[in-house]
Amino acid sequence: MLQKNRSNYHISMKANQPAATHNFFAVALFVLLFAGVSQTYAQADFFYGLNNKGLRISAGFGASTLQTHFNSNPLNVVFIGNLDYNINRYVSFGLEGQYGTLKGIDDEHRLKYYGSTNKYFSATANASVGLGKFADFTPNNRLQDAIKQLYLGIGIGAIKTNNVLVEHDDKQGTIYGNPQLQGKYLLLAANLGTIIDLPGILGPDRLAIIPNFQLNYVNSLYLDGFQSSQDSNLKGFYNIISVKLRYKFKSTQFRKRRVI
Repeated sequence: MLQKNRSNYHISMKANQPAATHNFFAVALFVLLFAGVSQTYAQADFFYGLNNKGLRISAGFGASTLQTHFNSNPLNVVFIGNLDYNINRYVSFGLEGQYGTLKGIDDEHRLKYYGSTNKYFSATANASVGLGKFADFTPNNRLQDAIKQLYLGIGIGAIKTNNVLVEHDDKQGTIYGNPQLQGKYLLLAANLGTIIDLPGILGPDRLAIIPNFQLNYVNSLYLDGFQSSQDSNLKGFYNIISVKLRYKFKSTQFRKRRVI
């Protein structure tokens, strides 16, 4: 009976994953298109594009997917915070912290463990460069501006894992060695996203929305807590799709230009 309920749960989770992903992209696309509808909207903030240098703080959430031994990887919530400094509008560096869950399920019964749940914390130092650094064109609306602010980023740091493993009821399946439920490992991150500035909210040129896709590499065989076989050299990967709200502090340069 328990196995049957688990099977129903797996089917439900698989059915919900595409819908959740599609809903996220639909919301992000709606915001982007709405912001780019008219040139009038783009000029609503007289000081738009002047606050290009200085400290930024961001907070948001996302959906994570684990990529290790398991054949089923349900979406889980991740909370994200950033502290960044913009050298100019298109180049920045900073710090990022994440707290969230990574989960895998073996519903093909290949492994000893039915599932793994990892409550993790990570911290990375990051740098990013925007398209506008290399493509100098004048955007006519917010959609074009969001394209110009497309960025690529890299990060390096560490992840702290805290896994809970659940065995299959019949105790069948294979693993190698002993589980390592907790650990601290090297983390490498790659980011792709854009910055959508919001005009005239909490002051001139102060807020932005940041949709982002992140690919993470963990230099360990134990991101999910165990090694599947003696010959397995599978290191851990996980992905995050997120959206964050950024607050831009006033720079000295921005204050001088406002006075003028």
